[in-house]
Amino acid sequence: MAMNDPRWFAHALMTTGMVILWRNPRSIPHLASAATLIMLGGWVKHLLILFPAALTAWILNNNRRAFWQWIGLVGTLGLPFFAAAIAGYSHNFLDGVFHAPRRLNLGRPLLIAPDVLASFFPFLCFALVLARQYRSSEATRFIF
Repeated sequence: MAMNDPRWFAHALMTTGMVILWRNPRSIPHLASAATLIMLGGWVKHLLILFPAALTAWILNNNRRAFWQWIGLVGTLGLPFFAAAIAGYSHNFLDGVFHAPRRLNLGRPLLIAPDVLASFFPFLCFALVLARQYRSSEATRFIF
């Protein structure tokens, strides 16, 4: 059985990059590997913006030097990808990303939030208990 959903593959790439980064966020090879995987995940599914943004904020909060290295690596890796996309797809690439028609309904999340939060309430309680136990870990600080 298979599913044609690029979001899953993008999440797999990005979370793998996150785990690599958590192992040693001050190491250039770890930063470069994580930046590459997260960049690839972004190219698989370009709407996954919050994950790299949260990881970048976490790096900024933990280590300013690693943050500037991260920004440099993402910029250096992003330019060839961006140039290749423009060369291969010309203006259609930018039109597809920035000018694609999207329907946004801001009321829908408010309507379904009570049901969703009620379903996840036991898991949120368990997560808070674990967070108190493991508050010194890098992963816990990233989540909270």
